[in-house]
Amino acid sequence: MSIEVQGISKAFGKNSILRDVTLEIPKGELVALLGPSGSGKTTLLRLIAGLEAADQGRIVIDGKDATHTSVQERQVGFVFQHYALFRHMTVFDNIAFGLQVRPRKQRLGKAEIARKVNDLLALVQLEGFGNRYPAQLSGGQRQRVALARALAIDPKILLLDEPFGALDAKVRQELRRWLRQLHQTLEITSVFVTHDQEEALEVADRIVIMNEGRIEQIGTPHDIYHYPANPFVYGFLGRANRFEGPFDGIGQLPAHSPFVGYVRPHELEVTRHRVEKNALQATIQHVYAIGPIVRLDLKRAEANEFFEVEMTYERYQELNLQPHETVYVRPRTVKVFTGEKGLVSAR
Repeated sequence: MSIEVQGISKAFGKNSILRDVTLEIPKGELVALLGPSGSGKTTLLRLIAGLEAADQGRIVIDGKDATHTSVQERQVGFVFQHYALFRHMTVFDNIAFGLQVRPRKQRLGKAEIARKVNDLLALVQLEGFGNRYPAQLSGGQRQRVALARALAIDPKILLLDEPFGALDAKVRQELRRWLRQLHQTLEITSVFVTHDQEEALEVADRIVIMNEGRIEQIGTPHDIYHYPANPFVYGFLGRANRFEGPFDGIGQLPAHSPFVGYVRPHELEVTRHRVEKNALQATIQHVYAIGPIVRLDLKRAEANEFFEVEMTYERYQELNLQPHETVYVRPRTVKVFTGEKGLVSAR
């Protein structure tokens, strides 16, 4: 089913959480709502689910106004960050719960419920775990049980609120890949909330960047990362260095133009000698070796500005850099926002 959010606003008391949000999610798409804490992403998810009521605006599902309909009528499956499993029930009974509490006329027979639950256990790769209790499972296994329970009712829309937020990094990475594969198998319209940029970039078909109750940008992971709409989006998606001008001869800008430029740490080249007139002179403050990557903290010579550079460990060894040395830095690519608004890509 497709989802349309039309001019939605929501406040709790005097706190405005969402401000005139409009969004369209086509059928079968996997969309990430990404933003910092307090940006309104979880509230938007709960409004789509029917767990909260909007102050104004409409929720349209599959072309029909669902603004005042219940969760059940919207045919939504919801997965919470902290699993929300029934501790006193087995894995089997947790998954079967939504099927067993249906009105008698809609309820499946015991054999059909058992078949469906076993099929779901196979889908989430937990065959043989049906008789265990949540306390006997790992965090990743519990989250898969929660997902199976949400899928048991045959939802037309799957909503996930920080589904991997309570898990360690390695398990999160494994479950991201698994969720992407599962979505391709089921082809169900899915929306998930996350504050993890890498998670959104890796899993989603499209990303909705939210900030202070508004949408900053909507696009594919490629477009969001490489063509940010504004400084907030650029700075939120991964590490970023911010430089203020005026500088001479940067890309499409005339000499001495005032501007704010953003550069990713890995897009900066470091040399021991000035090879270009416009290279920045800087002093190495600290060196951090992080496995195959080395991160340098640098201080710009002509201004009290600090910035970061990332390079491979091999390149670091080749340059033989040391703390407190003077080096020269040249950006391969600069994202320039004139007046902090208009984006000019400069090389």
